[in-house]
Amino acid sequence: DYRGLGVADHVLNAPQFLDLSIASDDAANSAPWDFNRWTPDAIVVSLGTNDFNLQKTKPLDGDTFVGDYARLLMTLRAHYPRAAIFATEGAIVTDPLLRKYVQDAVLKTNDARIQWLQATHYPGNGCDGHPTKTQHLHMADDVEPVLRKELSW
Repeated sequence: DYRGLGVADHVLNAPQFLDLSIASDDAANSAPWDFNRWTPDAIVVSLGTNDFNLQKTKPLDGDTFVGDYARLLMTLRAHYPRAAIFATEGAIVTDPLLRKYVQDAVLKTNDARIQWLQATHYPGNGCDGHPTKTQHLHMADDVEPVLRKELSW
């Protein structure tokens, strides 16, 4: 959560979203995801941007972040044992510490099919630095060859 909130604050974050097809902080508006109805060939996880948005005012505990991230990756692995899983720091943040934490989380899983995927930085625009339509196309172009190689497409 970009405000640093979590379950104790009645705010859902990625580990809680994982089990939902429709995510909402209000449980009455959420719908569960059925992991047995669809199996992905690959999963790309890009988390940490909002955490590092607060890094200067509310520093993260690296061991906690890495441990939580690794657990999320292993939860994905448990649900999708055949999927290739990629973790990336994303295209918005250029903080080398986030890159290190994501790489450390990948290593902590000790799973050769969970890999770090380096992102290219795209500065976005005036909308909180989010990538533009054209930059999203470039991001897809960056990821496509990696997926094609891993999945033999």
